[in-house]
Amino acid sequence: MLADRFRLDAPASGSVGFAGVDLESGAAIHAFEVPRTWVKPVRPGVGVTYGYLATLLGDVVVEHTHILVTEHVPGVTLQQELGARHRWTHVESVKCALRLAEAVETLHDAGAAHGFVHPASVIIEPEKRSGPVLGWALEASASGHRCPERGTEGPPTFEDDCWAIASVLYEMLTGERPPDAGFASAEAVGVEDPELAGTVAHGLAPDPAARASLHELKRELARWFVNHAGEQHEDHEGTPSIPPPLPPGMSSHPPGAGVPAVSSSMPAAPAEKPRSKALVVGLAFGAIVVGLGAAWGVSAWMSKPEVKIVEHTASATPAEKPAAPPASAKAVSLSEVPVTAESEVTGDKMASCVAAHLPKGAFKKAPDLAWMCEETDPREGSSKLRVAVVEGAGTGNVTDAMRVFSKLGWYEMAAYAVVRSGCCPPDAKPIELPEPADGCDAMTPALQDLSKAVTSGQNVDPALEHAEKVFECEAGKNRASLFRRTSGPKPHEQTAFRELVTDLASQ
Repeated sequence: MLADRFRLDAPASGSVGFAGVDLESGAAIHAFEVPRTWVKPVRPGVGVTYGYLATLLGDVVVEHTHILVTEHVPGVTLQQELGARHRWTHVESVKCALRLAEAVETLHDAGAAHGFVHPASVIIEPEKRSGPVLGWALEASASGHRCPERGTEGPPTFEDDCWAIASVLYEMLTGERPPDAGFASAEAVGVEDPELAGTVAHGLAPDPAARASLHELKRELARWFVNHAGEQHEDHEGTPSIPPPLPPGMSSHPPGAGVPAVSSSMPAAPAEKPRSKALVVGLAFGAIVVGLGAAWGVSAWMSKPEVKIVEHTASATPAEKPAAPPASAKAVSLSEVPVTAESEVTGDKMASCVAAHLPKGAFKKAPDLAWMCEETDPREGSSKLRVAVVEGAGTGNVTDAMRVFSKLGWYEMAAYAVVRSGCCPPDAKPIELPEPADGCDAMTPALQDLSKAVTSGQNVDPALEHAEKVFECEAGKNRASLFRRTSGPKPHEQTAFRELVTDLASQ
C-alpha cells in the first residue's frame, strides 16, 4: 500500500514496476521506481490532464525509495506496432509525432519534464480511448532518447523530451533507432522526403545550439503535415496502411477523470494546473456557461458526429452527390473542402460550411451563424465565432475546435477571416479593421492575404510571417487592447492557427 491510497497487486505485465488500484477512485494504476533526482523535474506534472497524455497521479517515498504513480493505460504500444509493421507512412508518423509533441508541450507549460518519451511508453492503440497516449513507465536507463551531450545519467530535461520526440519520429519513419550522436545533415537521415529529413536532422542535430526547440519542431511538423496530409495512406511495404492512429476527435473521457493527484513529499497537487494548453477546467461535472449551457472544459469528453460533405460553389450551394476526398494532394485547399445543406447535425448550410472549415466534430447542433457575412470586423466576428463553437458543441462536450480556439489569441481574427472567406459569397462586404499605428503595416490586407493563401492552398508561410509582424508592431505601439489582447502574440498562437489548417487537411 502506498500513501494509504494506492494498492499494488502484481508486477506490471510487459513493463517495469507494479500494477494496482487507486482505492479512492477504483482506477487502475501503474507504480514504478525512479532515481531521487528525477522527482523534482517531473513533479510539476502531477495532476496535469490532457487527451494524449497518461495522468501522473503522484510521487511517493517509501523507505528512501521514490515511486511514481500514474494512470494505467492498457493497449498496444508503438514499440510493439513497429515490431509488427517495421515502419509507418510519413503522414502517420508526422501526425503521431505532433500529438506526442502536444502532450509534452502541455507538461512543459506546467513546468514539468516528462523524461520517458520512448516507443515503449507510447500506447498507440489504447483501450477505450483515442491514441496515441504518452505513458510513463519505462526503464530510467533507456538509452537513445536523451540528448547525446548528457549521456544516460541525470534527471530528465525539456531538451531531452524534444530530442526523444525527434528520435521516436525517426523510428516511425525508418523502423530503426537513430544513432546516439544524431545527424550532421539531412542527407545523413536517410528519409526520402527532403523536407522531412531536414526536420529530423534539425531535431537530432549534434550541436545543441543548432538543435530544434520543441516549438520549432512542432512548427516544422505542422507545416509538413499541412502540405502532405492529403497523400494516399499506403505504407512502404506496399500493403494497405492501418487508419491513422490519431482521429480528429478527442478522447471520449479525460484521462484520470475523478482521480485526484497525490504526493507524500509535498501537498497534493490539484487535478489540473492553469496553463494555456489545457482545456479541462475542472474534473467535476457541471461546468456552466450562462445562456449556452456549455463550457471550454468539462469532465466528460464525448464523441462527436461527423458532417456529411458534398461539393459546393463559392455561395455554398450543395451539389447533387457526395464528393470523394482526393487520393493524393500536395496541398489541401480550403476552397475545395466540400460542404452541404444537409448536415447530419445541423440542416443549416452556413453551419455546415463553417463546420467543414473547423476540426471534425465541431458542431453537435447548429449554432446561430446567420450574422457572419454581415459582420465585417474580425474582432467582433472572432468573438462571436468562438461563442458559436461552444454553443455548437452542445452541453457537456469539449471539441477539438474549442481546444484550438482557446489557444488562437491574435490569430482568432485570422481564423475568422479564413472561415468567412470560405463560407460567404464573393460579393460579401470585405473585412475591416482600424487604421494601422504609425510605422505598422495595415492589418486588414495582411489578414486578407493570409486568408487567400490558406483558402487557395498556397504556401502560407510568407503571409503568416507578415501577419505576425503586424500583430507584434501593433502590440509594440501599446495598441494590443484595441484588438482585445493584453500583450503581443505568443508562439503557441501561430502554432494553433497552423493546427486549425492541419486538422482541416486531415478531414
